[in-house]
Amino acid sequence: MSSQSYIRKNFSLAWPLALNALLMQSMLMIDTLLVSPLGEIPLAAMGIATTVVAFVLGIQMALANGTQLVLSRAVGSGRKDALSNSFLSGMTINFSVALLFWILLTVFEQPLLSLITDKPELNGEISGYLDISKYLVLFTAVTQVITALFNSMGRSKIPFKGYLLELPINTALSYVLIHGVQLSGTIEFAGTGVQGAAMGSVIAIIIRMVFLWWCLRLEPLVELKNLNR
Repeated sequence: MSSQSYIRKNFSLAWPLALNALLMQSMLMIDTLLVSPLGEIPLAAMGIATTVVAFVLGIQMALANGTQLVLSRAVGSGRKDALSNSFLSGMTINFSVALLFWILLTVFEQPLLSLITDKPELNGEISGYLDISKYLVLFTAVTQVITALFNSMGRSKIPFKGYLLELPINTALSYVLIHGVQLSGTIEFAGTGVQGAAMGSVIAIIIRMVFLWWCLRLEPLVELKNLNR
C-alpha cells in the first residue's frame, strides 16, 4: 500500500473520531445555552452540575480508550470469540464504574452540594439537574464501549452518525422541556427548567444507544450470541 493510501485511510478514520470528541462535549454545551435565558441561578446551576457530569464522562472516555486497544488487538487476530469476550469485558468494566459513580452521586449528592454552595435556591437547581443527568453515566458507559468497538474495526463513521442523530433530538427535546410549548389555546406544556435540560439529554442518548446497538447487531464480525454465554 502506498504512503498516499495510508494517509487517505488514516484520514478517513481520524476525522469522525475528532468530530465525535467535539460532539460529545457539545451535548452539555447545548444544555447550557438553552438554559441561559432562564437567568443567573439556573445558569450557575448548569455550570456546576455539568462540571460534575463532565468529570465522570471524562473517566468513562478514558476507560473506553483502553477498551478500544484491547478490541483492536482482537480485531487484528480475526477471532470472533476473542472480540466478543473483549467487548463483554469492556462493557462489564465500564458499566460497573458508571454504576459506582451513579451510586456515589445518589448517596453523596447533598454533602457534595453543601461543599460547593450554601445558597438553597442554587442547591435545589443543581440537585434537580443531577437527579436526572446522573443516568447519563449509565447510558454513556454502553455507548462508549460500542463506539470503541466500531472504532477498533475501522467503522468510526457509525458512531459519528449516532451523534448526528442525537444532537438535533437533544436540542429540540431540551428546548421544549426547558421552556415549554403551547400548541393551542387548550394544550400547553410548562417547561421544567434545568430538569428539562437533563431529561432531554437522557432521552437523546437513549436513542443513540438504541441506534448503535441496532448497528452492532448488523455487524457480521461480532457474534452477539457469544455475549450470553
